[in-house]
Amino acid sequence: SIDAGPTHYSSAINSCRESRQWEVALHLLADMHLKSVECTVTTCLQAIDVCGKAQKWRWAGQLLHTMRLKGLWPDTSVFNAVISACAKCHQWERALSLLEEMHFYLRE
Repeated sequence: SIDAGPTHYSSAINSCRESRQWEVALHLLADMHLKSVECTVTTCLQAIDVCGKAQKWRWAGQLLHTMRLKGLWPDTSVFNAVISACAKCHQWERALSLLEEMHFYLRE
């Protein structure tokens, strides 16, 4: 657990990507929530990227869902990262569903 602001958490989550430490990235997001540190779209995107790299497509999708619940507006990069995570795990139906969802979501 770190006692830091959004930028420090973002850097820590981003550093989890190459080593595929998806559990650490999710723990850092949870820590941000517990300490009332503002979570940004960029921070969520980084965690989704970590999950995708570790082939944890369900967690990537869950983070997308959680973003919406917290009032964060996912952009094309976020959707693409979740779609990529699904594709890496051969979850083609889910990837296509997200592509369709992105089309309608971002059109609003």
